[in-house]
Amino acid sequence: KFLSNGRKVLFTGTPCQIEGLITYLGKNYSNLYTQDFICHGVPSPKVWKKYLDYKKEKCGEDPIKVNFRDKEVLGWSNFQVKYKYKSKDEIVHHDDDYYMNFFLRNYDLRESCYNCHFKKIRRNSDLTIADFWGIEETNSKIDIKKGVSAVIVNSRKGQKIFEDIQQDIIAEETSIESVTK
Repeated sequence: KFLSNGRKVLFTGTPCQIEGLITYLGKNYSNLYTQDFICHGVPSPKVWKKYLDYKKEKCGEDPIKVNFRDKEVLGWSNFQVKYKYKSKDEIVHHDDDYYMNFFLRNYDLRESCYNCHFKKIRRNSDLTIADFWGIEETNSKIDIKKGVSAVIVNSRKGQKIFEDIQQDIIAEETSIESVTK
């Protein structure tokens, strides 16, 4: 409806979700902007539901918000998982969180993620974003405590978006090889 009415729409999702949306729409919209991310894989919703049940049993209430990459205390490379409850917050180092361990070891990904057809450099999104792991090998002067993002421009629309935000970010050009490494 928004697209048909000429409203600008930003759709963010996994590379396969972007492909699905583009295929579903069946035509190009000049007011549709798409952004994907370098995807680790999508965990099973059933495993997540069971883990939330476990957290509720353990803590006595449902988490109302989860931050899987909390950088507040230990920074980006040593992140924690933060569970927000109505009555309290629980912060768990990622090594000590069962769900995060399953995810980081690829134990709970969907079957299709193991042979992803969309894991490629050339994307159909306008922009691809990612954590820039390994930036310290490329740029030793950068402070990585809060994290560093990589942005890959995939289209003219993506280039326009990136140019429009230049005054609000610190950006440095690098090679695609250093990002994908």
